Amino acid sequence: MRKPTMLLIALVIFTSLVSASSVTYGNLEFYTISSEKELETLLSDHEGEHFFIFYHSETCPACNYMKTNVFPTQKAEKVLRGINLVSIDVYKGRALTNLQYRVYDKVLVIQPDNVGYYTPKEEGELINVGVPGTPTMAIFKVENGEKILKGVAVGALNPEGLEFFVQNSLGDATNSERSSEESQGKDETSSTGNLSLAVLLPIFSAGILSVFSPCVLPLIAGTFSLLFAKRKIEVVIAGLVVSFSLLGALAGSLGSYIAQVRGGSLSCRWPRVHSGWSIANK
Repeated sequence: MRKPTMLLIALVIFTSLVSASSVTYGNLEFYTISSEKELETLLSDHEGEHFFIFYHSETCPACNYMKTNVFPTQKAEKVLRGINLVSIDVYKGRALTNLQYRVYDKVLVIQPDNVGYYTPKEEGELINVGVPGTPTMAIFKVENGEKILKGVAVGALNPEGLEFFVQNSLGDATNSERSSEESQGKDETSSTGNLSLAVLLPIFSAGILSVFSPCVLPLIAGTFSLLFAKRKIEVVIAGLVVSFSLLGALAGSLGSYIAQVRGGSLSCRWPRVHSGWSIANK
């Protein structure tokens, strides 16, 4: 009796070690794996289903941004619904940072400096996908025991970016956009039919009042300079164009910088594991 009991205990311990545990970000539950055996077991249990892998590290600010500000949102919960979610710490699961995939169609690739598609050289091309930094995300489908790559994203994504990545990787963005445009068109048609004088009069009055807002003060100064300073109108117009163009460019640059700081295209490098982005032929 003692020997069967010991064997049963050993089997339970082995099963608990092999089976994947989980972690929760918001209301999304991710499998946490760190070995190839765990990944193989997980994939075999979900044949024919889609997977979303989230590569991260504990010390990565951009990863923490995804965990605390993106995955807990309703937009993330909606777009990731029905997909098997996997969380991999790159330092604990280094063996999983260079996986092999099959590619049958264009693969969406999002990097901090560009967005594009990887086109396979032949149908069913076998490629290796490395992880250049954290966070990195990959979407694939399991078919006949093989991983069919759909999309790869390097760097943190905001909720809208995550939605774009998932929808375009899975190929259902066109339908969602079409339904959104149709509903928007219906709303515009119904709202146009309800316009009346009671609605148009406040709008027209607000337009008149906006003329007296502080924003028009530079134009008033320019008008008086034309009347009293005897300057050429071309010079004044050129000055206004240049000044507003410079201010617009400055505001645009500042907005782009703020978007990056908030996680729009941040990534944390870990060159000790991989030196750069790699989609290479096997």
